[in-house]
Amino acid sequence: MFNRVLVALDISERDKEVFETALSIAKTHAARLMLMYVLPASEVAPRSPDQPEEEAIVSSIPGELRVRSLEMLRSLHATTKSANIHADFAQMHGEPGETICQLAGSWGADLIVMGHRGLTEAEESAFGGVGNYVRYHAPCSVQMVQDHGHVRQGYAYHA
Repeated sequence: MFNRVLVALDISERDKEVFETALSIAKTHAARLMLMYVLPASEVAPRSPDQPEEEAIVSSIPGELRVRSLEMLRSLHATTKSANIHADFAQMHGEPGETICQLAGSWGADLIVMGHRGLTEAEESAFGGVGNYVRYHAPCSVQMVQDHGHVRQGYAYHA
């Protein structure tokens, strides 16, 4: 049984399917959702020595990405409310795989639902994908939602 489902989103074509999968799981298990988007660490410029860390992080992330991801989170959060599903959302910064796993652990997630580009396990290992990192480091089960552009179906990995 899943009580807390973390939904890792990345502003891509498959986000709708990832969200719908998580929403279905939440309805089935009366679970709470945590919708999250990670602003990549590579998008964060170094801070000046006299600038507080939080201020530097927020001011250095490109405005459009920050705004688009926050709008997406708010919109999906409204959808969960209308579906009578309890949900929270978080816009974070850092290395996506590490940040997803850290939030899953600190929030007490039972399941992470995230998209998958359709790479094989060997390709994921070679290219160092976020899904590969999460699959091997998550403190809970992981449900990968397959990209529609690929034939293989979604599948689950368990930590």
